[in-house]
Order: sequence, then structure tokens, then C-alpha cells
Amino acid sequence: MATWHVVTVSFRQLITPDHLLRRVNSFYRLLTWGTIPFGALLGGTAGKVLGLQSMFMFAAAVAALPLTGLGWVNETTMRNEETAAPDR
Repeated sequence: MATWHVVTVSFRQLITPDHLLRRVNSFYRLLTWGTIPFGALLGGTAGKVLGLQSMFMFAAAVAALPLTGLGWVNETTMRNEETAAPDR
């Protein structure tokens, strides 16, 4: 998770214009931190209804899902986004 945060924050700072950076970061934090209580409620309810083993298998599958993005996010796409980013 720490590596993910470093990469996403760095990339977001790179491609976001200075005058929008605070708004983009605050919206990102709202989406990521603000939805945690809803996820906890949903996960707890689903764990009670479906059973813990099923929920752990589902959570493992969801946790592995971001690995599919590695096909799109690579050095070439990062370089292309860096060159397309507005000068700051």
C-alpha cells in the first residue's frame, strides 16, 4: 500500500496543473478515506451472511484486481503522460 500511495501521489502531482492540485488531492482523499466506513459496513454484513471463508476469498480476488492494470501502466505510458502534462 505504501508503494501504491507514493506512485499515485507522485503521478497525480506530475500531471495535475498547480492551480488544481489541492482540489484533486482533496477529492481523491474524499473518495478513498470517505468510503472506508461504508466498505466496513458492507464487508461485515456480507461476512455475516455469506460466511468468513467466502469473504476472505472475495477480498483476495479484489486485492489482486489492481494487478491487471500493470498492462496499461508501464514506463511507456508514464513517459507519454509526462510529456503531455502541461508545463509547471
